[in-house]
Amino acid sequence: MIRKLKDFLHRPNSLKGATGILAITLFLSNVLGLLRNVVLAGKFQPEELDIYFAGFQIPNLIFNLLVLGAISTAFIPVFSELIASKKIKESWQVTATLFNLVTIVLVVLSVVLIIFAPQTIHYIVPGFEKHRLDETIAVSRIMFLQAIIFGWSYIVSGVLNSYKRFTAYALAPLFYNISIIIGALLGDRIGIIGLSWFVVFGAFLHFLVQLIPAWKIGFRPSLTLQLKNQSLKQILKLMLPRNFSLGIQQINMLVFTAMASVMAAGSIAVFNLTNDFQTAPTVIFANSLAIALFPTLSELASKKDWPEFERVFAKSLRITIFFLMPSAFIMFILRAQIMRLYVGLGKSFDWEATIMAMNTLAYFAIGIVPVGIVAIYSRVFYALKNTKLPMYLGAGSIIISIILANFFGKLGVGGLALALSIGNIINAVLLYIAYKYVYHKQLEELQVLKTAGVSFGTSIIMITGIWYTLQLVDRFYQLDQIPTSTQEVLGLFIQTSIAFIVGCGIYWLLAKLWQKEELDLLHQRSKK
Repeated sequence: MIRKLKDFLHRPNSLKGATGILAITLFLSNVLGLLRNVVLAGKFQPEELDIYFAGFQIPNLIFNLLVLGAISTAFIPVFSELIASKKIKESWQVTATLFNLVTIVLVVLSVVLIIFAPQTIHYIVPGFEKHRLDETIAVSRIMFLQAIIFGWSYIVSGVLNSYKRFTAYALAPLFYNISIIIGALLGDRIGIIGLSWFVVFGAFLHFLVQLIPAWKIGFRPSLTLQLKNQSLKQILKLMLPRNFSLGIQQINMLVFTAMASVMAAGSIAVFNLTNDFQTAPTVIFANSLAIALFPTLSELASKKDWPEFERVFAKSLRITIFFLMPSAFIMFILRAQIMRLYVGLGKSFDWEATIMAMNTLAYFAIGIVPVGIVAIYSRVFYALKNTKLPMYLGAGSIIISIILANFFGKLGVGGLALALSIGNIINAVLLYIAYKYVYHKQLEELQVLKTAGVSFGTSIIMITGIWYTLQLVDRFYQLDQIPTSTQEVLGLFIQTSIAFIVGCGIYWLLAKLWQKEELDLLHQRSKK
């Protein structure tokens, strides 16, 4: 049994197998993530969660700038190329050097920012009173430990992805979320500060789960620091544009956090909780596919097998749209029911805060499909070793989002979500135009547009069915002999579940009639 488990964790995965594993585990991770947020919303007041989420901002900025871009766009292509060239020794040397370099830079920056936290945090949450500001500073200082541990973990993730071993990589977030859930359940005793330590412990589990299979592959930390290594120079060159882009994105979140801090109490919490919820479909369907897609596209690009490159790209884009279009419509039509169950279950979020969350989710739903498209297009550009174009286009879109946020701020925190969604739409359109006119490649545009159009029309029919189902269940509850209603958790959950199942059923049945090609693509991916 143990041997089979080890084989499952260590064996390499094909694109289809990897996508399936990532989709399943990311689904479970997102379920846990949403459960985590439900517990957080039930155990802590919105004002306390404002502190918790604000405390993440600067550590996340440092991590995104120094690590995330390096791994997602630079380390994996270079490391994969070294493996393909049978330069195994050099591949481990550059990995160890990068590991040590990231550790040194993260530790030094973290120490400096921990010391100067009072000066920096004040600009992130200008609307906070002194006691909330002091607690945010304490949380932020603890979160720098998470940034360092995640730096190690994501380098190990890059090793596993390059060897196409996605199982441990996909399981790691489960352990991270479980740790936070346990901390949240103990919230009455340990408070926000105690919860922050559980976040750090979760990050350590995230690292440990991946370290075990990476160690078996051959990963070994060492005291080497070969700064003149050509592969390291290539990684640093490739990572700079992506890191700049991620830095701009994180600055966007810092600006939005500052704006939300001067809005109604709980606005930061509502923005982050609803943002986590709306990203779930993108993470499950688009990101899982994009992560599994990246090594394959990098390999095809290195071989210059452009017909297969285009075929894989187009299919991935169509599958992403096929899943995300109905997800966006479902989220919009069921936003009231979802938010009442999501943040309104506990006694911490009052009705006013719940309505704020409903409106915010509605605006976020507008950008779900574009975010998925951006995830796929970005990996395509990275596979082509072009990190500059996505950087410029992403930065431009984010600047537009920040400008729009100033106009839409009168809508409250929902206006921030609307600005972000419009920015994502612009980014998706610009990436499409750039790919078409820079590389002059045929992307089976008609098939992709057909998928988008049919999915849109089918989704309209689907939400019509959902709306009527909601009304029917509500009328059914009004009968004298029915012991529950939508004013109770059980009744609301039953109504939402029935409407969701009916909606999914309608979409799937219509897809069998009108989208057989997309279903065939799904069948092909799940077959292997």
